[in-house]
Amino acid sequence: MRALGHAANFAQMTWGDQQDPPAAAVLNTCFIPQAEHGLNASTFVARVTASTNADMHAAATAALGALKGPLHGGATDGTMKMLDEIGTPEHVEAWVQKAIRLVAKMPTILAAYIRRRRGEQPIPPEASLGHAANFAHMTWGDKAHRRAAEILNAAMIIQAEHGMNASTFAARITAATNADMHAAVTSAFGALKGPLHGGATDGTMRMLDEIASPDHVETWVDKAIERKYLFSGFGHRVYRTEDPRAKHLRRFASELAKEWTGPRYFDIQERLVKAIAERRPKMSPGAAAKVHVVNVDFYAATTYTFVGIPADLGTSIFALGRIAGWCAHIMEQHGDNRLIRPESEYTGPTGKRWVPIQER
Repeated sequence: MRALGHAANFAQMTWGDQQDPPAAAVLNTCFIPQAEHGLNASTFVARVTASTNADMHAAATAALGALKGPLHGGATDGTMKMLDEIGTPEHVEAWVQKAIRLVAKMPTILAAYIRRRRGEQPIPPEASLGHAANFAHMTWGDKAHRRAAEILNAAMIIQAEHGMNASTFAARITAATNADMHAAVTSAFGALKGPLHGGATDGTMRMLDEIASPDHVETWVDKAIERKYLFSGFGHRVYRTEDPRAKHLRRFASELAKEWTGPRYFDIQERLVKAIAERRPKMSPGAAAKVHVVNVDFYAATTYTFVGIPADLGTSIFALGRIAGWCAHIMEQHGDNRLIRPESEYTGPTGKRWVPIQER
């Protein structure tokens, strides 16, 4: 995992074994100039949106809309004569250019949002830095946590791709209509915001703040079970014994907690996992099924907090990694497309009679 940078991971997801040997290095070189170009339209839109106290998802969605325009990011497509006929070789090249631009711009948008929210000016990227290191640089400058680049790089790779999850499926459904990549990525953003998907990182930190101390855990859990509380960071629709991604984030959280001087979040987490596991056999089958594993968001929440990411932006960090996977899925969908149109079965009342309005 650590051997791959985010650019190499993106190349692997996009082309697999058919990529040219220098593809990762070329991508990383492309990411830097695409990442920032002063107060351009997309960055300006993100900053203006942030000034209204809108959340990061609103700012990113607005910036994506600006990035699509032919007088801004979309000019690349016109320069290369990227036509609208889905499936032509020229259009395939356009997908790659759009994907590079989106993956490169997202860290810039998020970093600009974070700094604007703190009343600070944006920092341009450094050409000598990798993708994750540049995000750390653009966010904190010389005040970045000494392990920020390493941990963010690993987190982006861990969260880049995860099968047909809700946001990826939303992206593919939109792409299957022959909508463009920006529209499909925007759909994915909307799905990722939900607390049952990427939004669980924010919920986890709120839960830990509510518990406040390791000594409160058992009493808090008992009361939470009574009121049918939805535990953030627990449960998964696919994994039944372990989320293999969680152990990597747990290790980071454990290591970073040793230097953390704030609330004892990691100690609360460890005690919380134990308390829920002990009480799970006494829960109803439905409730027990929702806490059967600790998922990737649980320890991602504290890992991000310990390196300096505000609690409400955990989902946005998730998106920095996942956007590479979204783009790879969208290109795959466009390359061999069929409209996704599932059937639905009506289960409501039958035999109803229409009643004229004057008789109601």
